[in-house]
Amino acid sequence: MPATAVTTFSVVGVTVAERDWWALALPVAAALVTGCVFASVHFATKGGIGFGDTKLAALIGLALGSVGPDAVWLGVLVGSAAALVWHRATRRASPIPYGPWLLLGSWIAALAAAAVRL
Repeated sequence: MPATAVTTFSVVGVTVAERDWWALALPVAAALVTGCVFASVHFATKGGIGFGDTKLAALIGLALGSVGPDAVWLGVLVGSAAALVWHRATRRASPIPYGPWLLLGSWIAALAAAAVRL
């Protein structure tokens, strides 16, 4: 919850500083879409993806949405692929701890976006 408050405050703060209210639309839309997709998977799989992961995905959508929609999808895809590779490599029967992989994917996407813009 504190991370959501800080991220929301930061995104709104940047929007106010730039005086471009349309710049707020993309992060909010990315958060809604990402959160809804993960919530759909959560309910469709009866908790196969935890609701904490759903909230984290929405937060990642908000944070990376200010960078661009490509960064959001790259972050989710890289995190998901890494989680699946790790799960297959370790051959665990337990649920996948998806949150750390989502965070790793979002960091990679943010760094990739920064490298492309340089």
